[in-house]
Amino acid sequence: MIDVVPIVLRVPRAEIAYVKFVFESYEGVAVCRTLDRHAAILAVLAVPDFEPVARRVVAALVAEGVCVELPPPANPVDWLGTLAEPADQSTASATVAAAAAGRAVTNATPIERR
Repeated sequence: MIDVVPIVLRVPRAEIAYVKFVFESYEGVAVCRTLDRHAAILAVLAVPDFEPVARRVVAALVAEGVCVELPPPANPVDWLGTLAEPADQSTASATVAAAAAGRAVTNATPIERR
């Protein structure tokens, strides 16, 4: 299995592309996957060696008011979508949906663009 460090973010829907472009500009540090486009939940999948860099980028985006970091789902997730059975994907989707709704996340607060 490929090792990645997942960083789950909630962003305003209009900012999904911006956050993805920011991480793409740091080539080789991380890739972004949209977990739920309606709830605007992204997973930043950082390479373990570059996790500190990815965390600094996230901190800058949080300071800019573009995103809020959410805890990763409690259930194991195949972040790259290469190994999971369809049932596993629905469990992961349900976990992400619960986090997006604030049911599984205690620090879930709405994001407002400055």
